[in-house]
Amino acid sequence: MIAKIDSLPLSDIVAEMLTNSDNNTAELLVKELGFATTGVGSRQAGLEVMKAKLVEWGIPLDALTFVDGSGLDRGNRLTCSTLSALLAKDGGFGPAGLGLAIAGQTGTLRDVLGDSLGAGKLRGKTGTLTGAKSLSGFVPYSADQASSFSLIINGANASNQTTYRPIWNALSDALGGFSGSPSASELAPK
Repeated sequence: MIAKIDSLPLSDIVAEMLTNSDNNTAELLVKELGFATTGVGSRQAGLEVMKAKLVEWGIPLDALTFVDGSGLDRGNRLTCSTLSALLAKDGGFGPAGLGLAIAGQTGTLRDVLGDSLGAGKLRGKTGTLTGAKSLSGFVPYSADQASSFSLIINGANASNQTTYRPIWNALSDALGGFSGSPSASELAPK
């Protein structure tokens, strides 16, 4: 053996991918899912593995279209309720929840929401395409309680900061303004 490089644990790779919105890693992980499960390291094999897992978890596929692993293909389709169901599987404290960017501190949220009540608390994953902007994630309140959220904004100006940032700030203020363990009625829209 001339050289050896040990991979980081998968949870660290997923955290880097989510925090920084690393599309290349997302594509490679989809192919690895296919290879590890079926022996075929292709995008299509990985997407089929993902679909099978969603069915196993009871998440409906009728509103979903997967074309790639990164979400950059405009043919992909996903709903807020599907994202919310996926977030519920993690609960905010699993590898996905802990791997998300932190408002005002890390990754794609480093320069976002820093002046909101969710700064330093809200954990989220952003998504951006021309005509679409999304933010999904969690706000933890205690060691075992978190509120999840999912927003997708579509339209000609959706990815313009003047369109989405006021909405994101209002959400961060609404969910980030609690301490302790708020009840569901306290978190519900007024």
